[in-house]
Amino acid sequence: MENLLNLENIANPEKLEKITNWNEIKDCVKIEFERRVDGKMYIYLKPILNDLSLGSRLSFVRQFRELTQDDVAEYLGLEGENKRRTITRYETNERIPNIERLKDLRRLFNVNINSIKPYNFKSLEDNVYILLWMEELYPDSFKFFEIFEHHNTNENLIMMRFSDKWKEMREKRRNREITWDEYIEWKLNYQIKEE
Repeated sequence: MENLLNLENIANPEKLEKITNWNEIKDCVKIEFERRVDGKMYIYLKPILNDLSLGSRLSFVRQFRELTQDDVAEYLGLEGENKRRTITRYETNERIPNIERLKDLRRLFNVNINSIKPYNFKSLEDNVYILLWMEELYPDSFKFFEIFEHHNTNENLIMMRFSDKWKEMREKRRNREITWDEYIEWKLNYQIKEE
């Protein structure tokens, strides 16, 4: 990789230097490059979201935070020879973490719990977070998502505020005012504020 890139002209070379085994990550992340207005090349090791399941979302966030399954197991205080097995089962949807474990993961990942909880499709709040995740799954499908008309119900006001903020953040990302990491950070910590 160093033969292809001048690491002095890269904004976040420490991400490359942390990787010891490229074969380990090649199926889990997509490597993207972006030249910014500051003239530097930004490298994003984008986790791949396989689907909208809880396990895929947990895996995505773990990789976004540059943590291994061992790191997560250690944080949760799991012990024994197969301490990674529990994390693997969470990420493959063989087990669902209970609410206390989700709170622990939320603290470790530094995200809004709504990003990593099981979703109820009847819940307006959960549907907002589902939309944010769907953009990662189908990035080209959400370029024009916007709510134009609404009735003055609480639910519609929530969706309108969400739509406006999402549009603002996508514009910032499109105009390269913020990095992909900053955009994902916003999504993982977005909170619906009822007024």
